[in-house]
Amino acid sequence: MKIIIGDDHELISSGIIAHFQSQGRSDEFASAKDKTELLYLLEQQAFEVIILDVQFGVDDARQIMQAVTQRAPNIQKIALSSFEDEITVKSVLAAGFQAYVSKRAPLAELIAAVDHVGAGQQYISQELKKKLFASLFSKDAFAGQITLTRREKEVLEQIQAGLSTKEMAEKLSISEKTVETYRSSLLLKFQVKNVASLVRESILKGFVFPS
Repeated sequence: MKIIIGDDHELISSGIIAHFQSQGRSDEFASAKDKTELLYLLEQQAFEVIILDVQFGVDDARQIMQAVTQRAPNIQKIALSSFEDEITVKSVLAAGFQAYVSKRAPLAELIAAVDHVGAGQQYISQELKKKLFASLFSKDAFAGQITLTRREKEVLEQIQAGLSTKEMAEKLSISEKTVETYRSSLLLKFQVKNVASLVRESILKGFVFPS
């Protein structure tokens, strides 16, 4: 299996590679410490699997999925993260990842994740799976859930795509003033003060749209 690791901590990438090799596997590895290096390597070589840290340096893995998929349409994606909350896991999987592995899980689970996605299957860390299952029965399972109207979702999708007010108005066939009204509503619902925070907070809360 040809695998690329995206993590800004070299010790983590080195540790993953060393563990795979210690198990007598013949996987080939490359690693990238930031988004620029990652996208460059994806353009230069063909990889079957990517292991990507959700908090990839200054970038969020969910936000760069479109760029990754454009360069490697068939690559299988494994998320590696220290976040174990339900919202993060769901939003990561919704962004196009086939597996989610907690950084607290044994490295053996990362090997299992690679084998699963390589066979076209999904994978979630065992302890994390138990935790998520338990959360379904929690009284607070739906606490703080944000509900958006169809039009708010459409506007949010365009905001995440980086469109200007004028571009959104033209694409959605509404006035610029209406776009601004929906933007203000979204800022209020997500309790943020600017568009950059809105994009990040909405993705963290699971509002991820297919590219």
